[in-house]
Formats: sequence, C-alpha cells, structure tokens
Amino acid sequence: MWWWWGKQTWSTLVDLVPLAVAPKTVAPLDQQHELETRKVWSSVTNALLVKDWNTASKAKQALEQEQRNKAEERKKKGETYIPVYFEPQGDDWTGRPTPTKAGRDAIEKEFTASYE
Repeated sequence: MWWWWGKQTWSTLVDLVPLAVAPKTVAPLDQQHELETRKVWSSVTNALLVKDWNTASKAKQALEQEQRNKAEERKKKGETYIPVYFEPQGDDWTGRPTPTKAGRDAIEKEFTASYE
C-alpha cells in the first residue's frame, strides 16, 4: 500500500496475498561450509529464537568484531579480499551479483541435493 501526501486514498501497488511462499531447503549446519551465513550467524539466530536479546547482541558484536579484525589483518598484509562465490563488482555494481564457477557449482549442488 502507498499513501500520497495530501491525498486521503490508499492504493495497492502489489498484492502479495495470493503469492505462495516457496519452501526453502538448505543443508544441515554440519554439512555447510564454515562461512555459510546460516552457520556463521547460528549463535545469534538461536539466541533470538529464545528471546535472549543480551546473548544475541553479544554474539553479533563478536562476529562483527571478528570480521573487522580479519579485514584489518588483510589490510596490514596488503591482501585484497576476493569473494569465492561472486565476481568482484567494483564501482560497476548493478545490484545483481555475478556468480563465479564455484558459486554456480554451489547453487547447482543446492538445487540437486536432498536433505532430510
């Protein structure tokens, strides 16, 4: 819905009600790569699920600090971070990532795998 300033009417831009939610199937945590988002952030997610805001906040801060430390270490060594699954975009970012061969392989693996 959107509301136009000065007008008293609402209009629907996109009706999401009839859209079906596609179920997601992902590998169990023990089968995921060490840097898989669900695995990396699982401590935060688990704390949020039990409404332990303090633990979630501390886990989030620890993860972010670890990422900052790794970035600083790379900077000191003069290393450039190169993504594994996506092509670096630089200043030509279009908003649509381009997967590398490793990225395409990972996507294919997820589409063909079956998890219980």
